[in-house]
Amino acid sequence: MSRIIISNSFNPYENLGLEEYLLQTHDGIPILYLWQNERTVVIGKYQNAFEECNLEVMKELGVSLARRITGGGAVYHHTGNLNFSFIMTNDQYDIQKQLSVIINALRTIGIEAYFSGRNDILISERKFSGNAFFNGEQSSLHHGTILISENKDLIEKVLNVKDTKLISKGVKSVKSRIINLNEIKPDLTPPIITDLLKKSFETEYGKATIFSIDPSLYKKNTSKFSSDSWLYGKSPTYNKVFHGRTIYGNLDVYLFIKDNTIKNATVYTDSLLPDLSSKLEYALNGAYLSIYGILNMNLDEKFNKNEFISFFFPKD
Repeated sequence: MSRIIISNSFNPYENLGLEEYLLQTHDGIPILYLWQNERTVVIGKYQNAFEECNLEVMKELGVSLARRITGGGAVYHHTGNLNFSFIMTNDQYDIQKQLSVIINALRTIGIEAYFSGRNDILISERKFSGNAFFNGEQSSLHHGTILISENKDLIEKVLNVKDTKLISKGVKSVKSRIINLNEIKPDLTPPIITDLLKKSFETEYGKATIFSIDPSLYKKNTSKFSSDSWLYGKSPTYNKVFHGRTIYGNLDVYLFIKDNTIKNATVYTDSLLPDLSSKLEYALNGAYLSIYGILNMNLDEKFNKNEFISFFFPKD
């Protein structure tokens, strides 16, 4: 027994609001939620909107900004892209099983895809799907994109992808790294992929009931996702900035330093680790900006302090 919910809205705030509502009210039945946004850049929860996307170009082109509840990097959504969300209890939650819904759906039409790295689904080493994750107390979320017929030139215009990320992937541009499914099979459209995903989901999770949700039930969620406080956050107070890549992902660290002591730290990241930003901010506050200070800051043991020493004090 399972549920499938297909949004009729192309409003990013309504769609993200519904996704959060489904997670908050989840009753234990596996859910596949399919949705599309119209002309939207969606950034990860811990990212800085002013760094990750070209807001001026977005305004000129009528592209909205949205922020999701999961970590990871910025992505562009339009009607040539289909978004999927799996909502499961923590006992049911199985990333490989959820990924198999996508991979097996494409295999039925002769497309061989595979999961790679920390969050990508690839075809012949080119990305068509990015995934991100949120773990709640009782239920968890796994969502992602599927590029079908998206405008790759526009993606490059609105996203500010750091050179360090492209170098780490061994490519020169965003456009050369990604692939639309219709480049492999020109007749593919979002409705066709939707039908394939529905069948594949039912194969894995049992017969599905098609559900719809009254928008009034998630009105508060929609308001949250469209608010400036959620979209932009607070502007950091700083007098020193560090940018770079770590084993955990890209970091942008804004520090306010007085007498060589960090008085305030703001950390933005595309990391998929949900607590990296808050844990690193906490550890940096009050620390000395020195190798000794970083080595002795109060940071969770799961994080490698030497990684942050290399970040703040790179060797030439």
